[in-house]
Amino acid sequence: MQQLLGVSALVTEAAGASTVARLAAEQRPAAAEASIAGTAVAKGLQQYATAIQDYSIALGMLELQTAAAPGDTTSVSNSSVSSSNYASSSSISIAGNVMLEFGLLCSHLHQKQLEQQQQSAAAVWPADAAAVIAASGGFAALAVKHLLGAMAAQGGSSNKACLHVPSVLAVMSTDNNASAAAGDAISTASSSSDGSKQGAADANSTASRAFAAVWQAVPLHVFLPWVSQLLARLGDLEGKVLVAPLEALAAKFPQRVYLPYCLSRQHWQRHQRQQQRKQIAKATTRPTTATSSQKPAAADKASIALSRAGQLEALLQGLAVGDLPDFVPALDAMTFPAQRLGAWAQEITPLVQAGDKVGLVRLWADEIYHDIIGQFKTQGPAATARSIGGRKLLKQLTINEEFATTVGKQMQADFGPKGEGIAAMTLADFRQKWIAFTAAATPKSSEEESRRRLTLGRMSAWFERFAEQQANKGASRVPLLLPKMLSMSNAATFAAEYSLSNNTGNTSSSGSSSYSGGTGATHLLSDAQGPVAIYDFGRYAATFSSKQKPKRITIHGSDFREHPFVVKGGEDVRLDERIEQLFVVMSGFAGQHSGCASRSLHTALVTYDVVPASPRLGLLGFVEGTSPMQALIDKVVDDEAMQRAAQQYVRLFPRSTTGPAAVYAKAWAQKSDTEVVENLRKAERELPWDALRTALRKRASHPEVWLAVRSRYTASLAAASACGYLVGLGDRHLANLLVVESTGAVVSIDLGYAFGTAVLLLAIAELPPFRLTRQLLNVLQPHDAQGLLQPAMTAILEATFEGQQVLSSIMQVFLAEHLGEWQWETGVLAEMVKAATTAPDEEAISQAAAKPDDHTRVVDVKVNQVKLRIAGHNPVGIVLTEAKAKHGSTPAWPAMEKALTGHGQQCLRQQLPQQGPVPGGPGNVARLLLELATDERILGRCWEGWRPFV
Repeated sequence: MQQLLGVSALVTEAAGASTVARLAAEQRPAAAEASIAGTAVAKGLQQYATAIQDYSIALGMLELQTAAAPGDTTSVSNSSVSSSNYASSSSISIAGNVMLEFGLLCSHLHQKQLEQQQQSAAAVWPADAAAVIAASGGFAALAVKHLLGAMAAQGGSSNKACLHVPSVLAVMSTDNNASAAAGDAISTASSSSDGSKQGAADANSTASRAFAAVWQAVPLHVFLPWVSQLLARLGDLEGKVLVAPLEALAAKFPQRVYLPYCLSRQHWQRHQRQQQRKQIAKATTRPTTATSSQKPAAADKASIALSRAGQLEALLQGLAVGDLPDFVPALDAMTFPAQRLGAWAQEITPLVQAGDKVGLVRLWADEIYHDIIGQFKTQGPAATARSIGGRKLLKQLTINEEFATTVGKQMQADFGPKGEGIAAMTLADFRQKWIAFTAAATPKSSEEESRRRLTLGRMSAWFERFAEQQANKGASRVPLLLPKMLSMSNAATFAAEYSLSNNTGNTSSSGSSSYSGGTGATHLLSDAQGPVAIYDFGRYAATFSSKQKPKRITIHGSDFREHPFVVKGGEDVRLDERIEQLFVVMSGFAGQHSGCASRSLHTALVTYDVVPASPRLGLLGFVEGTSPMQALIDKVVDDEAMQRAAQQYVRLFPRSTTGPAAVYAKAWAQKSDTEVVENLRKAERELPWDALRTALRKRASHPEVWLAVRSRYTASLAAASACGYLVGLGDRHLANLLVVESTGAVVSIDLGYAFGTAVLLLAIAELPPFRLTRQLLNVLQPHDAQGLLQPAMTAILEATFEGQQVLSSIMQVFLAEHLGEWQWETGVLAEMVKAATTAPDEEAISQAAAKPDDHTRVVDVKVNQVKLRIAGHNPVGIVLTEAKAKHGSTPAWPAMEKALTGHGQQCLRQQLPQQGPVPGGPGNVARLLLELATDERILGRCWEGWRPFV
């Protein structure tokens, strides 16, 4: 007991010293004299050194305590110990917390060290601390070792352990990149077993070696929520040591890993083909010119990832994945032809604009023709019959099969299955033919698609055969698991699957053995308490009226429950998945914050599962009892009133042949603030002031019920607004905000415009940080935003700011992935940065513009802006930076800048510095956000489709 008290004292001293050092660094004036700055740095360094020594001594004491425990000779810091051994002593839980704190400190110091190296100002540590650092191979190795040790000590019982996997990946990535840069000569002279120059860099990375030594002590399901991020790094320097945990995950959780792996494989294969085409084109046009080192390196990454994934491919085939390889095409067949054509048009357009005929022909041959026509071509008379219950029936063609039969010959004649027709025509001719083809083909696919209710069999016969086929397989079948988002919200499910797989004969924990029942199939067939399997599907699908025509389906589970999902085709939902994962993490932070817990804010942020199935297909969990805000308001407001309001609003923006962006830019430059505000208010007066409030009150049977609904509405609106701002979420029109009618909870959907995209890249910038228009505010009556929303938002921001180091790592790991939206943004951002001037608040954007790697440029800009948000910087400065990068050189900018900064108004924006952390902390950040969200000068110039007058 005395030893544990001594450990507690050391940890308290270490945490205090670390906090003092961080505060000193944050509060040191940037323009301080060299002598003053040098003294402050030395004091901070001494505080950090004290923390390092205290943590090291505390872990040593705990190691002795554990070793002295009866029947246990395990060392706390032993890298080869299993997670079960960690739990054998009461000191292990304390050790887990100490290792976590020490690991996070080392991760922070590793990042600071890299920044100092860039400035050629390496720190000189006191001797004792330097010995601890050197003995473990540096801060990166210390961070990885102790973060993984904390995960092992906490086991699978705590989400807190799972939370820090991204921190480990971020440290490994930066350490490997630093090692590669420092040891380039060694890397060139050496070669790895997979034929790349990366092996030497791997060998020099102490973080990678630490990971390889320790990861097996961590329960595998802790890594599962981050399997997409592990796969994204398979071709990078650290990928060599990630192969083993990925293979172990594939062996234990084949159905959970299958979809992320297929998505990654498709990206690698496409990227490899693109780079090969570019190299061939360069060799043909300039055979004597050496290619840039950047391009082959990019191609090598895809090739390396594919070669390292060989065993993964083998593990994710056959019985291990059950019916998943058939389930995904069946879901894909639910995408109507019109949406397929629209999705491919988005990929065709940039290729035509870039003049890349070779790329267009290759994409057509590899993917487009097969997706639209090839996979749905019927195979003659034999395909017209099917058997149900031993009876042969005439088969009805599915919607996509009918479309392929109707227009397939025309598409083949115009363009060719392999793009032969495209190769023989000019891109201008192709563009005209493509437009004519889609215009002629779309009406042929639209009549039945307009129906709200279709049978699943009308879209894919697989759904009708599923139950019968499962019954025919009997006890030998591997159940198809209910889709789940890979996030901490499903940690309990994954832990149960992990436990079941250990109890059903699968002993693979290192990835060396093959699959042998890792789904827990026996348990699923006999006990509804375990992970849920799919028993059957509902007969009908309901089609929503939105652009992509998503369909709601019902899955009957082995738990005797109905599970509603939305199948969304023609769109990449991976970014939606990442944002939902972040929302889950933020809810976790809120649950640990007393101010949030007292207001029930830890449960206020409504999340749902998002499961990407392909780059153009995904499953979304359906939130029962919800309606879009627009639909609720329409129940109260008649169409004529809504039309009058819209007509009044657009009077300020007369139609022009120059396009809507030019019209809105002109309004910014030429319309006075008085005109803008008066026009907005006139449009608002066309509608009842309490339309949304009335719609919600009608569902409340009693005044007390209404108070509960309003309370839940307030908490969820505050949580959705604050968390949405932190991830830079845009496109918050009324169809993208749902309300649970019985409770008033607000749900954000359609999360594709995130990380500042709505300001950085949209032609008409969406400047409000979140939606808080008149109808949303009036639900709070008789209170206002300052009285109800500000305290709740302050609590949420406090909770997330406290976890900023973890959130920063998670977002950095997410942003390193090559998602479809960011591929498109790369080209737009390349043009944007050319117009950006170099000012202190745009330094990160200017630096990113100088980077040769387009994807790196996108990532750097987004990471920088997100870090400022979660560090509590002034939201005005953040939005100014994003808006100026695109609009700074236009006539609209002076008025836009005045509106954002509150020029001429008595407001907090005029009292605080625009750049840097906000004085007064989260409370003032919340006030600034509410000012921006409700400023009529900004709302009155928003895009008309956003309906700022509602």
